Amino acid sequence: MKRASNEQYVPSSKIRSAADIERAAAGVIDVDAKTTTYVVLACIIAASGGVLFGYDGGVTGGVESMTQFKQWFFPGGDNSSFYCKYNNKPLQAYSAIMHFTGSLASIVASYFTQHWGRKGSMIIAGTSFCIGAIFQASAKNTVALLFIGRVFWGIGMFLVRHQDVSIAISTAILCFSWDSDSLPCRAIGFMSCHTAGIGFGDHCAFIYTAEMAPPRWRGRLNTLVQLGTIGGIVVANAINIGTNNLIWGWRLSLGLAAVPGLILLMGGLFLPETPNSLVERGYLSEAKSVLQKVRGTKDVDVEFDTIVLANEALKGMESPWKAIFRRRNRPQLILAIAMPFFQQWSGVNGVSFFAPQIFAGINALGSGNKGSLIAAIIVNGVQLIATIITVFIVDKVGRRVLLVSGSALGFAAEIAVAIVFATSASSNAINLPYGASITSIVLIGLYSISFGFSWGPVGWLIPSEIHDLNTRSAGQSITVFTQLVSGATVTQTFLNMLCSLKWGIYIFFGAWQFIAIFFTLFLVPETRGVPIEEAANFVRAHKVWRHVCYPGGVVPQNEVVTSMQRLSGPANEGTNPYRGNTFTG
Repeated sequence: MKRASNEQYVPSSKIRSAADIERAAAGVIDVDAKTTTYVVLACIIAASGGVLFGYDGGVTGGVESMTQFKQWFFPGGDNSSFYCKYNNKPLQAYSAIMHFTGSLASIVASYFTQHWGRKGSMIIAGTSFCIGAIFQASAKNTVALLFIGRVFWGIGMFLVRHQDVSIAISTAILCFSWDSDSLPCRAIGFMSCHTAGIGFGDHCAFIYTAEMAPPRWRGRLNTLVQLGTIGGIVVANAINIGTNNLIWGWRLSLGLAAVPGLILLMGGLFLPETPNSLVERGYLSEAKSVLQKVRGTKDVDVEFDTIVLANEALKGMESPWKAIFRRRNRPQLILAIAMPFFQQWSGVNGVSFFAPQIFAGINALGSGNKGSLIAAIIVNGVQLIATIITVFIVDKVGRRVLLVSGSALGFAAEIAVAIVFATSASSNAINLPYGASITSIVLIGLYSISFGFSWGPVGWLIPSEIHDLNTRSAGQSITVFTQLVSGATVTQTFLNMLCSLKWGIYIFFGAWQFIAIFFTLFLVPETRGVPIEEAANFVRAHKVWRHVCYPGGVVPQNEVVTSMQRLSGPANEGTNPYRGNTFTG
């Protein structure tokens, strides 16, 4: 898309100080925003993006267990073994290829969103999902169309999923540079709240929602995306139960993925481009006009001035891909990799994608495939409930408490499942006894609950909080890439490991949960109540990380007494949750 000619813009007189920019960005001085049609539609777009990702995770395993689908495309497996009924490498490749494609798509995705806007990315993502659904639903006797359809889903999924992290940055509200003495650097923070990073972090549905929403709404919209993801899994499980008795039911289950895809496509075709994207590409007059329509008021000078100032300031910053590898950013780099790694190697993709296969030999809820599908919706349903509860407690109890308790419960549940399987399912057993079946459902449900209140949401939240503005885009790209590759690896190997290791697979994933407990205790700082512009220095000053970042482990004074502390004078005492925090982690 051709860039507009440079337009000169003079900031409004309403921008009187850096503190004004900061408080406006934080929502303390909120914009005069009404609940307009655009905001409501942005909510729908956010929900559709989350549902798309969740629907795929929920529908895939159920479809793969349906009789006609299995016979046509993935025959084989050992029906005489409880553990090896679905041991089929092409079947696992069908599930994993979407994640692998998504990781490759990350190489070019940011180019599209920066040069063609958020609308263009939504159109690409929505179209990809619709094409992928059509290809898969129309496949017959050959896996070619199935795999091509999954590749299209992978392209669309990256454009959507990468924004799950981006909106988490946006909803953190306070997103400022650590260089607090410069007004443009403070202004950058508000831009990051809107654009949630340059590069891989500003694609499609979720970033569109973040940029359209008033500051005070962003937290709610982030919740909507997270709940949409888990809700999509549950909806897919329910649809699979309904279509299971139809010979062509798998076609309907796969084809219905086009519904949220169409919503995303329609949003890209008919909704306006975001003001932030227009400013980024030089369309200042059009950007202000759109912002006035979205907010439902002409008085948008404070918000618009901040976007323009931040966009100008970003142009002179160091490349985030150089900065992220500097010594002072090593803790953030390690956490950006480790958090999604532990998230995925807890075995969650095995449960999400292959719950019907795990429960294939469990007959407590009914014989045949229907019983396993019912068990799957129960397990994913309790995870949805746990995620909803986490929304209300994460800022009260803290991140570390949730991660440690979730890992401990997950470890205990997985070890218990291994014991039940080891004592109840011999190598040539076909089904579990009734009592062992019920126990297994309860224990795997406990594992899902543990993930739903810990590594599921918090595994995304912490990486979105810990970076400087300049490294945030690179950091979030690394996080998403690690999540996609780790998820694809688990998905590709899970059924084969289940057949080879048998009950030992739960020992394997439980071991990672055990390691995650100590990783969290010693290396993950508690960021609850820490303003996001202070979080990077807070992490560096952690009792372990300070020795990684600074010679002799001595924290420079100018990085201890930071902008938010200086702004927190006597008049603000008691209102700043960060005041009085120490840098001990």
